[in-house]
Amino acid sequence: MFVTQKSSRRSTGCQGCRKGRVKCGEERPRCRRCTRKNIDCRYPDPLDNFRNENSKTANRAAALWRQRASKQDEDESTTDDDKSVASPEVDYSSTTCRSLELDNVESSALQLFFRDYGCHSRILSPWIGLFQMLPKLFERAPRNSPTSHAILAVALAYQERKHKVSGSEVPARTEYSKAIQGINAQLQSQERAPINEILASICLMSQFELILPSSTKAKPHPESRLAHMYGAIAMVQRVEAQARAQVIDTRVLNLIFLQMTINCLNGRLRPPLSLDSWIGRLNFSMPGPTLLCAMYRIAQWQADVDEAIQGTHCFDPETNIRNLIMMMQVEDAELEIWESSLPFHYHYQTRPVSPHDHAVLQWPGAPHMLYEYSSCLPAVPRTLCFAARIILNQSLLRCCTWMSTWSPKEEEWPFQCAILKENIAAMVSSISRSVNAVLNEFLQPPGDDHRGGQPGVDVPGLRGVVMMWQLSVASVAMDDPDILKRVGDERSLWLQSVLDHRLQRIATEPTFHPAIFNIEKSGAPLADGLILFTPSIENTTAIGARDFVADMIMTDDGELVWHDPKFEISGNLFAQTLNGKSVLTHWTRKIFSELENMTAILFIPGAWITKAFYEPFLQALTIAGYDVHYAGYPSLDPKEPSKTDCHADTEALTAVLRSLVEDEGKDVLLFMHSYAGMPGAAAATALAKSQRVQEGKLGGVIGLLFLGAFIVPEGLSCAGLQGGNLPPWILLDMPSVNLNIVDDPINNLAADVDSARAQTLLANLKPHATLAFTSPQPHPAWADEALRGRLAFIVTTEDRAVPKEAQFGMMAATQQSWIVKELASSHCAPFLNQIDETVALIREILDQVL
Repeated sequence: MFVTQKSSRRSTGCQGCRKGRVKCGEERPRCRRCTRKNIDCRYPDPLDNFRNENSKTANRAAALWRQRASKQDEDESTTDDDKSVASPEVDYSSTTCRSLELDNVESSALQLFFRDYGCHSRILSPWIGLFQMLPKLFERAPRNSPTSHAILAVALAYQERKHKVSGSEVPARTEYSKAIQGINAQLQSQERAPINEILASICLMSQFELILPSSTKAKPHPESRLAHMYGAIAMVQRVEAQARAQVIDTRVLNLIFLQMTINCLNGRLRPPLSLDSWIGRLNFSMPGPTLLCAMYRIAQWQADVDEAIQGTHCFDPETNIRNLIMMMQVEDAELEIWESSLPFHYHYQTRPVSPHDHAVLQWPGAPHMLYEYSSCLPAVPRTLCFAARIILNQSLLRCCTWMSTWSPKEEEWPFQCAILKENIAAMVSSISRSVNAVLNEFLQPPGDDHRGGQPGVDVPGLRGVVMMWQLSVASVAMDDPDILKRVGDERSLWLQSVLDHRLQRIATEPTFHPAIFNIEKSGAPLADGLILFTPSIENTTAIGARDFVADMIMTDDGELVWHDPKFEISGNLFAQTLNGKSVLTHWTRKIFSELENMTAILFIPGAWITKAFYEPFLQALTIAGYDVHYAGYPSLDPKEPSKTDCHADTEALTAVLRSLVEDEGKDVLLFMHSYAGMPGAAAATALAKSQRVQEGKLGGVIGLLFLGAFIVPEGLSCAGLQGGNLPPWILLDMPSVNLNIVDDPINNLAADVDSARAQTLLANLKPHATLAFTSPQPHPAWADEALRGRLAFIVTTEDRAVPKEAQFGMMAATQQSWIVKELASSHCAPFLNQIDETVALIREILDQVL
């Protein structure tokens, strides 16, 4: 007797439940069990379920597999432009989001973001390499990882800005804050952090600040983006210093180096990362790496030019300037050759403006002829080259102008200056003609013509930003009256209008303004959902029932206030916990703009010590988020030691300080080391912020900070303060008359520093003018009423050059009130092996001063 065997029903549950041999509820996209246990929930491919069940289903599966393969072949034969234009609803979420629990808003945002940023394109390009990493990173990352939060934050922000999808801003800022918190947790954990995921997330947060800035003003927030960039740079430096370092993905490194180089070109800074760590990873068969390396060198030369002209640790400035001119001229010629030999894919056609072009191209001052590119990406390398050559020619112009003053008998320099100005004007014109690449919203794809193997890909998500820097460089170049005359006033105004237009298209003004509390009432509750976010990793706390992590609160009238873990908000808003809820207890009516950290720190070095010695410390201050400036003075390695006194040093420092205060309107903390306390204090006279506010002026000196420094009364010299004689470890008339050097520098200046690190000090010592120590102190600003309560001193308690007792004695003699911090260090250890401690003390002092 035969019994019919009952066939078992095939399992269609998720792989996690099948592996655990439990019944799966089959909820999609994640079953209830996997959601509760917070594990990946993946369902097997339906075709795999059918494949070997029986002959009928096997044949059916085979037919479906052939159909799927045919569909994939069709997709691969279609360019990315064709897909983005013809099939805007293509569902990427089936492959990139299948293991994640996303709502409709998030899923839609990811599809738009991956499509519009070229994340699925197959072209090789340093400009979008990072974005091409994101689909795979997102697919394999857990839902609560910083990488997932960062990608979702940018996707939601882009959806809010570009596609005006309401309800995206608050989730975007929530994801952004969670990404910051997650990165901070990863860095603090003992486990090895996944460096590429972290760096990619940090780069994305910089992009977030560009799209949806943490500000009530509809413009990109440079301080926030720079904070992210410096964080990425610090991580790269830390990885490079490790013996068994992780390998940073070249696509991530490319973007970090590009952002760093552009920032250094803008700020006339020396790049903090070495080119050697990057150049070996580049593929020079492509045009991009050659240009990026050239931009890096231009940034270095720009810093070299500044140092040579200012005479900073430069023995023979004329020879140095001539060498720089020669190198920069060669680079300019090579860039011109590079641009002319770009592959066909990057070529453009010249055509006249037509009535069908963007309205901006019809405005007065617009160019009559345009450079027509296939899409916005091919315009990037050429326009970057135009901007880089503008900055390069500006550096050449500065050198030639200096040479015409230094050697007025050489008639070639004025002629060279005229040629350079013509070159700059020509580059400005070329950038103007290229604007069409980012103005037109619907560029025609090149079809099947791949232009030398590179498919034409438009990335509308990046279209707004790919020429922002180039336009900015062109606009700034016309600050020179001669170049403005060559370009024309109308073109100058038009370029600025285009720049403003792109800024408005990129950034979105925050629209989330909930009614939070009435600032007239004390004890008003801080309601749920009130939080906006900033990129600070520090000073975060959770408030409200939703457990959001935040640094910033917005009031009902749009003002912003800063929040810290102690429930103290920058001294203007105080809250406390009442019945489990945070409530407002006090409000002093200061607005957020007054509390923002916009303070500049002007650092002035001690005697004998060159800028190179202080660079690691200055860089640490910059990474900490401060606007750092450096000012040298002529008595350090002087040309004429018999004429260089404390008054001459004061004049040099005053010029730098006045530029920051009067020209740029900055609030400045003067930070002086050792001898710098004399000319530095004198330079601040009549520039106190409290005094300038009464005069209706912006900016000013907000405080004086001395570190192991001299505080000398007016009319007395440094030697006079010490009984008329300098200490015996200062060797007079060495290496020549009117100069002096330090005897046994390590023992006297850095006795508590290990010998290997102390060699940095020995390598950066120069002779000092003796007259600076024996000439009288000009009037010091610390004696003025305008700076009362704004004087600070970091006492180096193990100092042999300026003993602890002398430091306290000088403060007492002023009869002023001082903010005093102590540091157990020698004279120079704060800049060698106690950098972090010194930066922390500066932060404490600034909090008290502000």
